[in-house]
Amino acid sequence: MSAPGTASTRTRPDHNAWGGQLTPRPGHPDQVAVVTQDWGKRGRIEVWDVRRGTRMSRLEGTRLAYASDDLDRLTVFTPDGDRLAARGQDRRVEWWQVDEERSTGHTRPLDDVSSLLGVAGDGNLVAELYGDIALFSPRSGMLLGRVERPSSTLSAWHLNGDTLRLASDHDTLALHLSPACWHATLCSAAPGSFSPTQRAAPRLREARETQPCPSDRAHPVGSRF
Repeated sequence: MSAPGTASTRTRPDHNAWGGQLTPRPGHPDQVAVVTQDWGKRGRIEVWDVRRGTRMSRLEGTRLAYASDDLDRLTVFTPDGDRLAARGQDRRVEWWQVDEERSTGHTRPLDDVSSLLGVAGDGNLVAELYGDIALFSPRSGMLLGRVERPSSTLSAWHLNGDTLRLASDHDTLALHLSPACWHATLCSAAPGSFSPTQRAAPRLREARETQPCPSDRAHPVGSRF
């Protein structure tokens, strides 16, 4: 439980037998967030030191979302383990200061989220959207980016810093969650710079304000349409 990053492996229990989830707390060896089926209905999460058998925190908020199995994650920690995100039945994500046992607010409803995957190194919330992988703003819940995942069933994942590794029955996939990495990758695929007409298009305003690709610094970032 002291290994860096956040990981999970899918199990397929009978729904009536699903008893809850344990989420390891980064930076705090032997500590886990505990959610039982009954606690989830009451919005209750407890953080325990399993070696000492001591409860460290008790968090009580809105009712948690329903989880069909262990990969439908309800709670994730930030990389330092100080904060916890919990997915509510109302589809919002509630943030907690764990040691203070204090809620710091909710995001907007994240309607398409099926599971929380973790919190990236830059603080963005990483989630699964019924197959796709998405990044959300931790405060507002605004969608920052979405990546389509291969159609094979996700069986396990591991998030460490800004690298998310996904495993299915057939292969593995590594996604770098840094916007700078995405920018460089898109730039490498661009066949050329914007035309004058493309540069004037209102929908490309954000691209004009972004640092040009390293391979084409004399022109705005872009590709031909």
